[in-house]
Amino acid sequence: MTLNLKLDPAEEHALAKKAQAVGMDVAAYALRVLRCDAKRPSLDEILAPVRAKFVRDGLSDEQVAEQYETEKHAERAARRGRPFNE
Repeated sequence: MTLNLKLDPAEEHALAKKAQAVGMDVAAYALRVLRCDAKRPSLDEILAPVRAKFVRDGLSDEQVAEQYETEKHAERAARRGRPFNE
C-alpha cells in the first residue's frame, strides 16, 4: 500500500526531528511508527479478558472501578520498576 500524507509544517518538523534523533529518514521513521501502531492491540482488545472476568465474578460497578484503579497503579509501578503497595 502506498500512502500520501499531508502534514502541516509543525507536524512535518516534529516528525523530521524524531526521525533524525534515531538516525532514520522521515519516510522510514513514519513507516516504523505506523507498523508499530498497527501491531498494537486496541484498548477493547486489551480489556476484554478483564471485562469478561468482572462479568463472571458478578462484580458491582464500584468494585470494577476499584479493581481498575488498583491494576492501573500496579501497572504504572511495574513500568517504573517499583513494587506496588495498595
